[in-house]
Amino acid sequence: MSKFIYIITSEISKKTIDKGILKLLPEWILIKIVDNMYPKKVISKYFNEQDEEIKGYGIEIFVPPKNNDKQKYIDKIIKGIELVKDEQISIICIDRLKSLQNEEILQIEQKYNIEISNGKKNNMKMAWDIINRICNYKNINIKEKEILFIGDETKETRDLVLDIAKDVKYLTILAKENEFIQNLTNEIFNNTGLSIHVVEKIEDKLKKYRIIINSKDDYVMNINNITKKTIIFDLGITKTLSKKIRKERKSLFVVNDLILKKPNGLVCDIETFQFDNEIESYIYEILGEANKEDFRKIVIGNKAYTIKDALKVFLK
Repeated sequence: MSKFIYIITSEISKKTIDKGILKLLPEWILIKIVDNMYPKKVISKYFNEQDEEIKGYGIEIFVPPKNNDKQKYIDKIIKGIELVKDEQISIICIDRLKSLQNEEILQIEQKYNIEISNGKKNNMKMAWDIINRICNYKNINIKEKEILFIGDETKETRDLVLDIAKDVKYLTILAKENEFIQNLTNEIFNNTGLSIHVVEKIEDKLKKYRIIINSKDDYVMNINNITKKTIIFDLGITKTLSKKIRKERKSLFVVNDLILKKPNGLVCDIETFQFDNEIESYIYEILGEANKEDFRKIVIGNKAYTIKDALKVFLK
């Protein structure tokens, strides 16, 4: 049975200390002390409520405010991982994942041959169902709309594109012709009868697409060519496309994450470190497989909305 490590980051400053000798120290000395505090033990365990089987371990990392020493933060994460002596660990969740760059995440993954959760796999499994819900709210006939998919060569891409192809008449994939794309288009045609349009450039035709789904990291496009009623899902880990949209065309509807219900039956032996009832996708990913019934909200920018509330602000 696979298990997880959850890295919890706690900020210590003079404002967060109620009493004790640390409260009396000048801020610069406090920062230096906290900067050199490394985790020394597992602080919590996560159990299956029914049979008390251990599912994961919590490690707390202390950082000073304005934590600018990224390598020291990574070193603390590595030290925390090494505290867990359990060969069944298969995935790690870092609560400040968004503060790390891809190469920094890769540094940790390669050192331990272990995956760091980012939510992408589960988001790709749920994306098409949620897009259908959005279209139902807006009375959009999804079958008749032009869909653009931008993705990488993964099993998740294959599965998502197959789901889309079952429901639509017009699907374009932005990609270079290669064996993966050829096999995918053949499989779709054999299963659904749909002929996929594969293109290498799309900039001048973006206006015709009502739904755009991107799962590539660091992908950007000319967002001026996107119409204001387009539904966009940015499933890439780096969120480069959605960040560009939020900076340059804030009114566009671009979903960059999902909020999901914490699966039932998981408890923590330390109340302070219990998971919230609603959690982000990268946390959800360590707790189990994607379940569409657990979907609660979409994230646009840094704000979570129910579909109904999001449509009051966007796609009007």
